[in-house]
Amino acid sequence: MIHLLKLVSVFILAVFISSCADQITDTNYTNDEALKDVILAPGDLSEEEVAGLIYMRQEEKVAHDVYTTLAQTWNLSILTNIASSEQSHMDAVKKMINKYQLTDPVTDETVGVFSDPEFQTMYDDLVLQGQQSPSETMLVGQAIENKDIEDLNTYISVTDNNDILKMYDRLLAASERHLSSFTVHITPAY
Repeated sequence: MIHLLKLVSVFILAVFISSCADQITDTNYTNDEALKDVILAPGDLSEEEVAGLIYMRQEEKVAHDVYTTLAQTWNLSILTNIASSEQSHMDAVKKMINKYQLTDPVTDETVGVFSDPEFQTMYDDLVLQGQQSPSETMLVGQAIENKDIEDLNTYISVTDNNDILKMYDRLLAASERHLSSFTVHITPAY
């Protein structure tokens, strides 16, 4: 009798496991998108997502620092206002970097100081151009925002993480507004 009970128990367990396996395959986990959700635990980032956060943190610092420096040169409120906005962009990207426990590439918050030579050169060149005249400063602002928009679109296209996408969308909308502001100051009124 005990042997029969063991056999029945094994049979019921086998039927249960088999039905669970059918349910798993019915959810179409052979689909790459579904697998990605299963394989990537919340908080895991792709290499492209990590690279995007690291790059955008530094690019937002360039924008902030260039506008801050040129605001001191020309005393233009548009630069002061947009520099303040860029500070909030830097902070938003830093928050994501901290959330995902990445190393912040900005090791010195001092205006005009960059640990990466690419960004140091970018900053130096843009400030040099902007110090030529207020109109050159507006062109510098356009160039920064156009690059920001281009880079954000690139990183949006390779990002699956929803909170990073939301942040990038907000940064993109702000860059588009900034670009419009600089363009208005360049375009002569007729």
